[in-house]
Amino acid sequence: MAPRWLQPAQARTPRFLMIALCSACLVSFFLVAVVFSPPAAIRTHLSPQTEELKFSIPTTNFSLPGPPPQVTEKDEYKDRLVGLGTSDPEPLPAAVDTSGLRYAILMPTFEGHFDNTIKFLQDLRCLCVDHNELDIQIIVSDSHEQAAFRALLAARLQPCNSTYSRFPVPPTLRAAPAPRVNVTNLFDILPPLLLDTEGVSADDTSPLLRARGKYVYQSVKKLAAAFAFAYDVALWLDAEAAVVQPFAARAGLFDEWVRSPGPLFRSRMARQPWMVRLMGDAWRVLGREQSSFGELGWVLESMMWMVDKAILNDMRDWVERAHGIPDFWAVWLDYGAPFEILLYNAHIVARKLETTDSVYSPYAVLETEREMIRFGMQPAFEHIEHRTDTGFLERAYTMLRTPAVWPNFSAFLRRHRQRIVRLEELDLAPPEVYDRLLLDTPVFLLASGDVPLHEWWEGRMREGAPLYGGAVNWTDFS
Repeated sequence: MAPRWLQPAQARTPRFLMIALCSACLVSFFLVAVVFSPPAAIRTHLSPQTEELKFSIPTTNFSLPGPPPQVTEKDEYKDRLVGLGTSDPEPLPAAVDTSGLRYAILMPTFEGHFDNTIKFLQDLRCLCVDHNELDIQIIVSDSHEQAAFRALLAARLQPCNSTYSRFPVPPTLRAAPAPRVNVTNLFDILPPLLLDTEGVSADDTSPLLRARGKYVYQSVKKLAAAFAFAYDVALWLDAEAAVVQPFAARAGLFDEWVRSPGPLFRSRMARQPWMVRLMGDAWRVLGREQSSFGELGWVLESMMWMVDKAILNDMRDWVERAHGIPDFWAVWLDYGAPFEILLYNAHIVARKLETTDSVYSPYAVLETEREMIRFGMQPAFEHIEHRTDTGFLERAYTMLRTPAVWPNFSAFLRRHRQRIVRLEELDLAPPEVYDRLLLDTPVFLLASGDVPLHEWWEGRMREGAPLYGGAVNWTDFS
């Protein structure tokens, strides 16, 4: 057979065609990879078995490869968005000296949730490198629960081993003392108006529960604690909360929030009469007209339930002056006793309309749906926007039913400093999607939902299933 270079041209044509086709395939593959792969801000750890996870917070801006997908006719949200992108620079954090600020966690609980509360404190002991800098206030229902929880705390809160869940625990944290926990009887912080409830005593506050109902009773625990204790910034948490991964509470959560608070999100999800009524009650407590803010407006969106004591005190003062009644609690109860975080967020939204006070100026008020469209998440709206029992961002994890949006969701959370999310299901997307969303964003806490995250990780490890991420770089917290 003659050498290839001596063969007739027609005999060589198929080989040339093959080379051309291969070249076209390579070019197409490259274009697909560039256009459809996650943006550089998120496209990390491409070799999850070998690369080490870094827990420093990413700062690279996220940008979409093109205009964000617009809403369609089937969407509840109808606005057309123009001039929106994700490449604008992030606002610079304020130069605030946070060294002397006092931070607290306010967690109401009761006997039925004691196991959850102890589990959270164990998470905190083994995964929060500076838990000793937090005042942890646990609010129980009566003196019997107070004694029972203190005994449970002494018996079950254990020193940390060399590992906790999927994470190694450094010697310094293993040798650290237990978190500072103060267990308070609700009776001791009740306002006078509620202390007068017939049958209420230090040994039994259940008459208040029966008289006012479950949700008012829960809000009383949170509001009474927020007014009673000394702090600069506190975090309201439900008893079902959980720590996700190693973090620094002061630098990574509270200091960051003080220097650059996340936005106050509002959505158009108040589509049920009970939601319209709750928002109306909040506006009426504040002396506002609901029509000024829209009947669909809903402000229980973000799970970052951070409480600035200065804003809380201003809210109390505002309510009393607006109604000419020197008792916040009387007004709150007369107008339906709306959820504490709903009222607090509504107060910030309203005060932003009329003041340039430096306490309020760091806060932005953003529409949840609009911001999520801006980050390219509209293709997953169908999983959340038709629900009638929740805020949009509150249960945004349901959008993971469209797994391809996780990089966008991660960028959205990171951009707006949402270190705490709600998560109630772990089977909506492939496991690595959850791993990457939680670890890379990063998410520090699950606010509620009682999802067994660490047991889920441990089960996957026992089965030999691959886990995304490598060893923790604890020096990132030093």
